[in-house]
Amino acid sequence: MKRLLVFDPKAGLVGSPKIEEIPSYLKKGNTVWLDIVEPDQADYELAVDIFKVHALAIDEIKGGFTLPKIINFPKSSFVIWHSM
Repeated sequence: MKRLLVFDPKAGLVGSPKIEEIPSYLKKGNTVWLDIVEPDQADYELAVDIFKVHALAIDEIKGGFTLPKIINFPKSSFVIWHSM
């Protein structure tokens, strides 16, 4: 299951954004949140291709359960947390 949220500082939340529109939202400087439950290989490729997720972050995701942590990369941060 994928859930996409986009926040435009001028317009607020964008209604019903599509995955294909993510690059244009990112170029405009909007905040983009993509929530993926039980990712498959296509989801990992999406994360790398569109969001430029670091390979080490992908390895962390594929590794299964881990303790909460923050990993800082030169252009992004990777955060793992669990709900209470």
